[in-house]
Amino acid sequence: MITRDHANTSSWGSGTEQSNFRIKELTLIQSGNYQQLLQLEVDGLKRSVDSEGIYPNLQQKYYDEVLVALFIMEEYFGIN
Repeated sequence: MITRDHANTSSWGSGTEQSNFRIKELTLIQSGNYQQLLQLEVDGLKRSVDSEGIYPNLQQKYYDEVLVALFIMEEYFGIN
């Protein structure tokens, strides 16, 4: 992901909202709730703007990468 796109994600920055998002991510990781974590991340990408203005959101821009991540999570953790 290019830096400008990452700056548009829910976890970028030092504000309260971004800190809360990172805490939620960490909580889901620590509890082993990977399926909810993946959904949180995908939903966040759907709400994030493409900095280049080509795609309607980052979920569509990084669609192939999201599929790879989902495949890897399924392989490692049995999530489907």
